Amino acid sequence: MEDLNAYQVPALKHYLCTKGITTSIYRKADLNKLCELAREIDLGDIQTEDDYVDMDVRRRTVGDLILPSVGEVNVSDWNGDLQNILDIAIADVFVYLINFGWDQNRLHSYKVDKGYLLYQNNHIDRVRMRPINADYSYIVCNTTPETRQSEDPYRTWLLVKTDGCIRSGGCSCVACCIL
Repeated sequence: MEDLNAYQVPALKHYLCTKGITTSIYRKADLNKLCELAREIDLGDIQTEDDYVDMDVRRRTVGDLILPSVGEVNVSDWNGDLQNILDIAIADVFVYLINFGWDQNRLHSYKVDKGYLLYQNNHIDRVRMRPINADYSYIVCNTTPETRQSEDPYRTWLLVKTDGCIRSGGCSCVACCIL
């Protein structure tokens, strides 16, 4: 990458992503500066695909047991009858979000968070549950993308203990690291 000013924003973002640098909140001038700094300190590439696989496995690991991924569970085994869904209290949600790193300000303003707004605007559909073992169940739903509503919905999931404690979660969207 010789002349960074000649590159368009997508190319700059791709270069930075290969270095493990977040790019979503920067303008082109900032991206150029980050690229220059990364090159100046000779920052090496990271293995992003392996990082995702490792993160996915970590989110499904309970003790020494690695639970199957949501995609590995047979579709016919999901139950859409929500009369027997696990009892998850708002306190369980807040405890999970605190453990996930939400600060006091973000918790206080949860009603303007994208996830909550998607729920309020009826973007959540087809909620289903599937017990994985005696202690844990998956709860999944389809989430219609906010801006591309004609696209296929994202699959959003939670791994929940039978007492309602949320263990982890994820989404098939590009920004999967939300949960």
